[in-house]
Amino acid sequence: MFNNLILTLSNQRHLRAIQQSLLLNMPIMVIGSFAAVFINLPLTEYQNLMNSLLGANWKLLGTSIYSASFGIISLLLAGTISYLLAEHQEGFHPLVASITAISCLTILIQPESTQGFLGLPAHWLGIFGIFFSIIVTLLVTEIFFFIRSLELIKLEAFFDNHDPLIAQSLTNIIPFGITLAIFAIIKYISLAYGIVDICQPFYNLIKSLFTVGDSSLFAVLKYYFVVQILWFFGIHGQNVLSSVLDDLYKIAAQQNLLAYSTGGQPTEIITNVFITTFATIGGTGSTLCLILAILFTYRQGIPYRLAQISVLPAIFNVSEILIFGLPIALNPIFLLPFILTPLVLLCVAYLATLIGLVPITNNIIHWTTPPLLSGYLATNSFSGIVLQCVNLGIGFAIYLPFVKISKRQKQQELEKSLTYLSELASVPKNMYSTNLIIRGDNAGKLARLLAHDLKEAMEQKTLYLEYQPQVYQGKTVTGVEALLRWNHYSLGKIPPSLVIMLAEETGLIHSLGGWVLATACQQLATWKKAGLEDVVMSVNISVKQLTKDKILEDVAKSIATSGINPYELELEITESIALDNNHYTQKRLQTLTTLGVKIAIDDFGMGHSSLSYIKNLPINTLKIDQSLSRDITYNLHSRKMVTSIIEMCASLNLKVIVEYIDKIEQQLLLDELGDVHCQGYLYSPSLSPDRALSYIQNMNNKK
Repeated sequence: MFNNLILTLSNQRHLRAIQQSLLLNMPIMVIGSFAAVFINLPLTEYQNLMNSLLGANWKLLGTSIYSASFGIISLLLAGTISYLLAEHQEGFHPLVASITAISCLTILIQPESTQGFLGLPAHWLGIFGIFFSIIVTLLVTEIFFFIRSLELIKLEAFFDNHDPLIAQSLTNIIPFGITLAIFAIIKYISLAYGIVDICQPFYNLIKSLFTVGDSSLFAVLKYYFVVQILWFFGIHGQNVLSSVLDDLYKIAAQQNLLAYSTGGQPTEIITNVFITTFATIGGTGSTLCLILAILFTYRQGIPYRLAQISVLPAIFNVSEILIFGLPIALNPIFLLPFILTPLVLLCVAYLATLIGLVPITNNIIHWTTPPLLSGYLATNSFSGIVLQCVNLGIGFAIYLPFVKISKRQKQQELEKSLTYLSELASVPKNMYSTNLIIRGDNAGKLARLLAHDLKEAMEQKTLYLEYQPQVYQGKTVTGVEALLRWNHYSLGKIPPSLVIMLAEETGLIHSLGGWVLATACQQLATWKKAGLEDVVMSVNISVKQLTKDKILEDVAKSIATSGINPYELELEITESIALDNNHYTQKRLQTLTTLGVKIAIDDFGMGHSSLSYIKNLPINTLKIDQSLSRDITYNLHSRKMVTSIIEMCASLNLKVIVEYIDKIEQQLLLDELGDVHCQGYLYSPSLSPDRALSYIQNMNNKK
């Protein structure tokens, strides 16, 4: 029930627009945070070094970036939220909604007096105006949508639709004008009642939920509970309520600093410095504790890499990457620990300070000051560092079981997506249009993860080949098929068809195919040195490999380097490749045969009707697909088709290999039908190189 509620809320279009807007603006907020770190790192040596290197005005570098990011974040959110709400609306460009929202917000936030407009206030354009900006943007956008929907003011019929953009612009004049007029009237009414700055009463209303001057533990717990709830729904809690935090607890920090600097004793335990130092270690939700729990639980995968990426920002208390990337926002598994952890750490730190284990904070430090350093600077005592370490351990212990639950859930989702991806990879590409790695669903996410991991596996040389014997009349091994294998660290064995498809989509297929060829040829050369004779190595070739001349270079190089005879290498292509009328593909196949290698048609009988390629291409072998071979013992139609193929191949002097033979009845029937080679579990599964050699030697020595 709770999960359904969270799912419903996550799909609510206003909340979703807010979340996506914050996610789109995350790079700006992260860069703005690092700009704040750049200018506020509280080390005297650092500040002196920057002064000497860049001059007295070096902080302008950071403040200009901060002003262009956090300094206008309210306007940026207004534009993106309205755009996201409007992008699925028909009949007008979403930018019109963005322009409307920014214009109306500007009307409301600009202070005005009898001397005229006083300009746009930087205070409300930045983080202090976020909450007001969000509320206004939602109202503006919905009002604009409503006005546009009114039949009385629709003007489409009056304009030529030859240029849709002009028509849209003209038809939006009246809705735009009415919406701006509504908010201008609101501004006029506020001025009539003496409200010069309309944002301030709005924030005064929010702050009325918290008692100014109340520095009790209960008050700060209530404040942070609200902050964490906002964060859970994807709304930057600290930024939205930053003015509340400053008004409630910044004064207390200043009083402590004054008392300490004049030789007195600080008295206010709870200050904004106390909160950021001991309760939000690594950012909101004490995400450094979560990062440690993820790194402890995972060893690889997206959460592990995300945690690695998040370490550096978390050291400076920037947590957006993890919150929106994992995600924590609207993730029911992390709701409880995300809310509970900072509250518990607040209580622990308050108790430790109350009983005198840690001094009351007596310094003002910037919120981006790294943990441990902040613990010492805030208290001027090493006991502040010890308290931070204790809180890190407590937060780690709170998050750990939930990270493990999340890992199990993700594993189940990954396995389900892997099954779906494997099904997609097993059907012809023309049966679906979208590449796997650009899909927007969970299967697409997994495809992108696997594509990344495949590249790493190739670099780390963790892919390997196994070899399945091909047996003549159940007695002699005449060849082996090299089969690609990949044991994924989390998902186990990945189907070869999926590996090949991902390699094709990411452009890795040429290097992967070259490696498979070189490895298979070298393995055959090793077996020959061990005394193996008259065995053909079959290697599958992807359609993408035949689009470039590199395949010719790879084959020639593999044969030359390994020293095998060209006729001992057989290249398997699918029937769809053989049917391809591409001139260059067919030319490359012809060139391959001039090198002396053999060509086999794999999956023969999967539904293609044309046999002309058998005449036009230098085919040596046909491999009958499982769709015909599995039921030949009881399906008369399959038996007749297999019989016809075998007879046709005999007349054309083509070798026949029947795949997926796993019952003795299949072999006995095929022995009656003609000169047939078989491959399947009846004889052997795919084997490691050493086991394959042993199997071949045992079989061939029996004859």
